[in-house]
Amino acid sequence: MAGGHGHGVEPQFQGIAKIFNSVTTAGRRNLVLATLSGVTLAILIGKSGGSKPVPADAKKH
Repeated sequence: MAGGHGHGVEPQFQGIAKIFNSVTTAGRRNLVLATLSGVTLAILIGKSGGSKPVPADAKKH
């Protein structure tokens, strides 16, 4: 077949591209997991850090 460049050849990634790439299924899965983890962490931090400090007058009683 003419012009069949790259068929059957695994792309050579370096650094963080080995973990997060859009070519392989594992790379796509890692990207989805990192995104969902980041969103979940942001939601949990937002919910836990939302308490208001107690006013100084209320502490005396």
